[in-house]
Amino acid sequence: MHTRARTRLNAPTAVVTALNEHPDSTIDADDADDDIGELPQEKRIQLAVAAAQGKLMSERKAAIYYRVSRTTVQRRIDGILARKDAHIHERRLTPAQEDILAEWIKKSLGKRGIPLSLPTIGTYAAEIYGAPLGVTWPTRFKKRRPDLKVKV
Repeated sequence: MHTRARTRLNAPTAVVTALNEHPDSTIDADDADDDIGELPQEKRIQLAVAAAQGKLMSERKAAIYYRVSRTTVQRRIDGILARKDAHIHERRLTPAQEDILAEWIKKSLGKRGIPLSLPTIGTYAAEIYGAPLGVTWPTRFKKRRPDLKVKV
């Protein structure tokens, strides 16, 4: 049985330099020095794309080093959004409206001392939206906002 040997590439210090020099970068350049396997997948994808776009390494080598799919790196370079970002326009509430709802939940939690129920959140969200929302909307909202404490 033939097994592939996994090669370990040296950490690309030029990636760290390029990320530090880019003022709009949302990527923490210090993460490039950490153990790559401990980083969240989205962060690894962003680092791989930055390395490939900066011509610091090929797309293939960046994908191998950051342990992400080469196809994903290629698609992100081509401008294809991540699934969670590509479908924001299909949501009932805008991101700003969801932020307002999340702040209301946090303030209500602080005043009452107990978490709000999902139906209560759904009712308030429907008031913001101006029309009834689906039964599963509050559950999906809770998945998008894991920092909220909500009674199930």
